[in-house]
Amino acid sequence: MKIRSLVYLFCFFSVISCIAQNTLVQLLPNNNRTTWQASNLSNKRSAIVDVLAIVDVLNNNNSTTSNTLTVNKNSSTQTNTIKKKYILKNANVAYSNDVIETTPNNFILIGQTYDTVGTELHWHLTLTGIDQNYNQVWKKSYGNNKFVYTHEQFAPIHIIRKGNFLYSALIVNDSNNLHAGVFIKFNFNGDTIWQKKYYANNDEFFLNSICPSVDNGFLITGAVQTNTPGFNNHPIVATYLIKTDA
Repeated sequence: MKIRSLVYLFCFFSVISCIAQNTLVQLLPNNNRTTWQASNLSNKRSAIVDVLAIVDVLNNNNSTTSNTLTVNKNSSTQTNTIKKKYILKNANVAYSNDVIETTPNNFILIGQTYDTVGTELHWHLTLTGIDQNYNQVWKKSYGNNKFVYTHEQFAPIHIIRKGNFLYSALIVNDSNNLHAGVFIKFNFNGDTIWQKKYYANNDEFFLNSICPSVDNGFLITGAVQTNTPGFNNHPIVATYLIKTDA
């Protein structure tokens, strides 16, 4: 009963306050009325929100929760945004095609780097480890001038997670100057576990997508340039599908 009396008393003073405010508006010069009313509109609404919230609690007083009421009138959702660049050692060019979270707040970036090797520059397949503080903790690069991963610059590279391992399917230019498809398994430290190469009849493979299959294997797709002549004797490029186990 005490709480209900307080509510009625609060409502009474709110009404008296509104009457006083309206009287004050009439006494103000015309050019000041609009500004004063706009500045006090939000305060009136806040008071109404408080009263309605308390009445709602009183009307549902069958609950066993505490009588303490907190009304958050100005709640907002805040998100954390991290933006950071990484200058990789020996890399004149470095960019990432894909990123994956391995353990909570630990990430691996995968992409290409154009690295200084002695007096030469080589394209490499590069994985970069990022810790929970968004610092680079390692860099692992693969390939050489006779086995060049992602020879086609800015070719798509994707990485997926399955269990405690990562998998990627991409392109390599080999010592025969032909493009082969490669399917690679990595651990969370960016080390290679194994690699499978797809290469047949001098066809050139351009693998660029990978996803899990429903039977716990993998589906890989892309294109293959064949030796079959097409329009104006240009080789026919066919779409391609590989289904394989881990």
